[in-house]
Amino acid sequence: MTTAAESVTEQVGKANESFSRNMSSEKEAMDVYTKRLNRIALIPTGILVVWELIRLILSLI
Repeated sequence: MTTAAESVTEQVGKANESFSRNMSSEKEAMDVYTKRLNRIALIPTGILVVWELIRLILSLI
């Protein structure tokens, strides 16, 4: 009986360790994707700033 309980405890421990490792790697992947999406979100703002500067410069000429 104790060996069955020890076996179950060992299996649960391995599953917990595996789950924790997977969660950690997924968090790292999400951080990478979040940084990439933030950069992509800034592209339209940059284009708009450049466009407005060109309009300003052309209006002064």
